[in-house]
Amino acid sequence: MTVGQLAEKLRPYLPDGVELYVAELIARYRVNFKITKPRDSVYGDYMSPGNGHGHIITINGNQNKYAFFVTVLHEFAHLFTWEKYKNNVKPHGAEWKEEFRNILTPFIKQGVFPPGLVTAIKKYTENPAASTCSDEDLLVELKNYDRKRKPLLKEL
Repeated sequence: MTVGQLAEKLRPYLPDGVELYVAELIARYRVNFKITKPRDSVYGDYMSPGNGHGHIITINGNQNKYAFFVTVLHEFAHLFTWEKYKNNVKPHGAEWKEEFRNILTPFIKQGVFPPGLVTAIKKYTENPAASTCSDEDLLVELKNYDRKRKPLLKEL
């Protein structure tokens, strides 16, 4: 499959204009990239190369475009961290946080995210956590873009 064909397959899951970037990352790093059914415990996952396989990234396909993209960037930040440090740093340590900020910030500046979401993402990138749902402001803003929005516990 060409990078262009991969970008077309990714288009329904991503904000406009970022599909080629994601496809190029997948191709450049030879990532086994899987869009999965919903999982309750994770939005995405990264596995470093080993035991005969290369990089593996899985992303839940039921997320809205912005949540999906943030999750993709989160997992690629793991890949970039692994490329630089292998297994010598913590999964969500300072090195990963820096990689995540570096990969996410250009898309904030390019206007990929809606204004309300930008504020929450900027706050989150000051000290990103292992999961986007650990930042309540970001979670609330991301949920605003869900097709079938479920109420948050605090709204019940």
